[in-house]
Amino acid sequence: MAGLHRIWAEEKIEIVNFWAAKHCIEKDEDAMRSGEVNHDIKDWHTYLQLRKNVRNPTVLHLKHGSQGDFYTSDGIYVWVPFDNSQNDDPNANPNDLSYLLRIQVGKCDIILGADATVETREALYKRYKSLPHINLLKASHHGRKSGYHVESVKSMNPDITIVFVGQLKQKEDASASYE
Repeated sequence: MAGLHRIWAEEKIEIVNFWAAKHCIEKDEDAMRSGEVNHDIKDWHTYLQLRKNVRNPTVLHLKHGSQGDFYTSDGIYVWVPFDNSQNDDPNANPNDLSYLLRIQVGKCDIILGADATVETREALYKRYKSLPHINLLKASHHGRKSGYHVESVKSMNPDITIVFVGQLKQKEDASASYE
């Protein structure tokens, strides 16, 4: 979400479709300012404003199995979230609401894992037991162990895995696990 305010409110870059999982999570703005990561409050308020739009942009609350001409015809499939069971939980973990998308481009299968958690990936694996071979896997949660689920990664058997480790502390880094 970093940079959302700058892109939409300042630079006036048009957002046509805004994908947002349904939820009622509230953020403690003081904690956002003083936490380990200093979050931009303007980005949070812009996110809240965009989520409430009916048009311009169109807000999409998609879940597993959702289909629409403007994304399925582009080869984009929603794998997660499965449902909207956490809609009314103000204490829900925002990472549990992350989209996990499968994108098919020609013969190439790509998975974008956003901030999907181990629990989310485990639920996906339990649902299917066997996941399709993936050509390119973008590791969940910046390559943290909190987004790595060994069985699902083995099942997808990716040709290439992209891990954005940034400045992760070694104990949180799952890079070696993906190898």
